[in-house]
Amino acid sequence: MIRRREWLYAAGIFGLAAIFRLAELPRIPPGLWYDEARNLWQISAILECGEFRWDFFVGEPLYAIFAIPTCLAVGLTPFGLRLASAAAGMLTIPAAWAALRLIWGRKTALLGALLLAILPWHVIFSRIGFRAITFPLFLFLTLWAFEMCVRRGKRWAQAAFALALGLGFHSYIPFKLMFLILPIYGYFKWRKQPLLFRKMFHPVWSPLATGLLCLLVLPFLMPFGGRADAVNVRIYQEENLSRGMLFTLDGPFANLLKVLGMFIWKGDAIPRHNTPGAAQIPRFLFPFLVIGAALSLRNLKQSRNVLLICSMVFFLLPSVISLSAPHAIRTLGALFPVCVFLARGLRWTHLFLKRRFKGQGLDFAAACFIIFTIIFCGWQYFISYGRHPLVREHFQGIYAETAEYLMRELPADAVIWHEPFAYGRLSFEFLTRKRGARVRTIENADDVARIGEGDTPCYALFIGRERFGGEFLAAYPEAERVRIFKSPDGAPEAVLFRVK
Repeated sequence: MIRRREWLYAAGIFGLAAIFRLAELPRIPPGLWYDEARNLWQISAILECGEFRWDFFVGEPLYAIFAIPTCLAVGLTPFGLRLASAAAGMLTIPAAWAALRLIWGRKTALLGALLLAILPWHVIFSRIGFRAITFPLFLFLTLWAFEMCVRRGKRWAQAAFALALGLGFHSYIPFKLMFLILPIYGYFKWRKQPLLFRKMFHPVWSPLATGLLCLLVLPFLMPFGGRADAVNVRIYQEENLSRGMLFTLDGPFANLLKVLGMFIWKGDAIPRHNTPGAAQIPRFLFPFLVIGAALSLRNLKQSRNVLLICSMVFFLLPSVISLSAPHAIRTLGALFPVCVFLARGLRWTHLFLKRRFKGQGLDFAAACFIIFTIIFCGWQYFISYGRHPLVREHFQGIYAETAEYLMRELPADAVIWHEPFAYGRLSFEFLTRKRGARVRTIENADDVARIGEGDTPCYALFIGRERFGGEFLAAYPEAERVRIFKSPDGAPEAVLFRVK
């Protein structure tokens, strides 16, 4: 039975998670990454054209279940897409609390849920339109449903487990590893309490649950008959393994050192995924991570410790055997054991100090430490990450800024020419999609000569490297410089011309 005080704590944690995921959501992070733009284009095809294909979401269509309602509610915009991620991120917190409570008890569950609510690792992906954010949610839902299924054996619990496990396959590719983790966890759990599984697997599990699971998993397996690359994408890149570099300095062995070092030394170096130069967790929490891991390794007779160790190993593996290690997205499943390790380490330290130095002041010190951790994580995301120039650059903030200006300030009949972008093109074209054919790309020198054709107002936008800038100024020496777009530090990033 859940006590009233525990409900209040859980509600407070959920409220804190909502603040971390919704505060300044339209502004942080700035811009629109091209993967987000691709998701928006695909959702627009569903909403506006009624078109849906499996390869829209590269075998991960579950994200659309969250994105379509939010885009319908607030509009087909970057904010609408990111609101879906925020919703999935917020729902992960009560799911984590419910699952951890069944396995580790109420205190560890509350502390683990609190850490998940504030850690920038999870907060970052709860505020950008990436499909992977659904992975932790269905990971915790699957664990909760599995525990309920084993303990109670009710048909509704069996159906919930099948539903969570089946849908999880459509969240993010590393969820496949649950088919390795759950049997190992179940085996150690069965060795200690064999009678628990009689209700779950008799008679031959539940026909409803079995049928539901097969129905949900079957669409996931279908691409293997055609284009398996659509399912595996970059998660299990085997370049390193195929080159025989397993134990070399530049192979998976080096990746392993980088992945282990991301908790204390340097995390994901991609500014979209992590604060530049920061570890994946606040460095002052690392000792508690070590303590929690040591406590689990010390007693592997307990099935729940086996679950933690297996989850840590398997969910770090996708980054170890792929490129760009450490990779925050590919290791997103490791948030589950990391939060539990931290919670157990913090609890053990608190109890140890209370036994050693008896006194009520330690409870107050623990509360202050938690408040400090919350403030630090808030500062790390909203200030250190949110205002970092590299984050703005990687999210292509200049494309969003120029697109907003063009849509708001220029005449409706104006024709806008722009240089070809690399990654930013997809984002820019989505943000200016309502102008349709009036937004055109300068592909060659002939297009430069076409800019001044016609009677409608014509504009030319040059961002970053001006590939055709010299030819444009030579052809239109009297072109009016309408606006210079500058970065937060005052450096010019883009120039808009009007052709007379």
